[in-house]
Parts: sequence; C-alpha cells; structure tokens
Amino acid sequence: MSADIKTRLRQAVADGFAKMGSIDFTSLLRMSVQIDYKGLRQCTFGEYVSELPNPTCVSLVTMSPLKGYALVHVDLGLGFVFSMDPEAGSEIPRGSTITLYVI
Repeated sequence: MSADIKTRLRQAVADGFAKMGSIDFTSLLRMSVQIDYKGLRQCTFGEYVSELPNPTCVSLVTMSPLKGYALVHVDLGLGFVFSMDPEAGSEIPRGSTITLYVI
C-alpha cells in the first residue's frame, strides 16, 4: 500500500473518530460537544516527546487485536488519574517514527 493511500486512510479514520466522538460526548455529557480533525503529521518519537508540556500525562497502551502500541497524551486540565502497571509497559526507542493525530 502506498504512503499516500495510508495517509488518506489515517485521515479518514481520524475524521470518523472526531465525528463519532462529537456524537458520543454530546450524548454522554448532555451538552453540545464538537471535536474537529485538525491535521496529520509524521515525526520521530523524540520530536514528539520534546513538544509535550511539562508536567504531562502520557500512557503507552495496546489495542488488541491490533499490533504495536499507542501513545495516549491527556491534557492535565482534564484531571484524569491513571493507575499504571509498571510490568505492562515497554520503552519506545527515541528514533522511532510515529504518526501524530491532532483532534
């Protein structure tokens, strides 16, 4: 599959997520919520980490049956508390390329 097709597929998935998220959060919170897809860019893991605010809340998660890991960054203004199992995580090499979705 070409890089252009993969990029368009990722954009379609992110746009669908934004639309469904708007509907679901509006229903859950009983108030109007709008989530907009803002763009897609590819960068190294080191570049992404260097742009995160300090302090921040980041978690490495798996999404079975999908392979690999997802990095979830939650704005501290949301006030979530996570319980993490130190045995479950693994380190991502600094030179790895990741795809960043901004919603």
